[in-house]
Amino acid sequence: MLEQENTEEKILNAARKVFTSKGYAAARMDDIAKEAGMNRALIHYYFRSKDKMFQIIFEEKFRIFFLSISSVLTSDNDVKEKVVNLIRMYFEQLIENPDLPLFIINAVNASPENFIKLTNKLNVSPKEAFKSFHIQVQKEVEEGKIRNIKPYVLILNILSLSIFPFIARKMFMNINNISETEYFEILENRIEDVINMVLNDLIIDNNKLKDSK
Repeated sequence: MLEQENTEEKILNAARKVFTSKGYAAARMDDIAKEAGMNRALIHYYFRSKDKMFQIIFEEKFRIFFLSISSVLTSDNDVKEKVVNLIRMYFEQLIENPDLPLFIINAVNASPENFIKLTNKLNVSPKEAFKSFHIQVQKEVEEGKIRNIKPYVLILNILSLSIFPFIARKMFMNINNISETEYFEILENRIEDVINMVLNDLIIDNNKLKDSK
């Protein structure tokens, strides 16, 4: 039984690498078999199809990513606290799972219908979580707690500053001739910088308000 579990996990680890690097559409069972160091017949014996492996891996990675996001966005914290928690959560999870953003983006683009089915299956709706956050941002803008910023612009700022460094890491490492260890040190040191950049962008500039009157 233990040997079977080890074999299954070895196959899934190989599939994760292939799906992340090639995307679902371009990945082949032969690619997964080669990555796992097994023959294709054994891959079929355990998982029958590429689709079955993909569903297992996508659900696993989706659960990690979006349940955490939803819990942050639907908490009782104010916008600034949510911004801090969201950025920390992104960096902490992605440092542990650096290929996660590319995998999810490729998966959602390849099969939007699967994305919708999975949100329903896991009883989590990123769309609803972001909608509640949008309403909260607009409310705090009206109350004068943060500057007048569009909710989707705030989310875009957080996503681009937090996630893009992981999507572009191999390109950046190659261009700048730095090791993966060095790059992850840069990312860990970047967390506070990103938090400060986003929070500073929410500060109401009273000088600008006076100039506009």
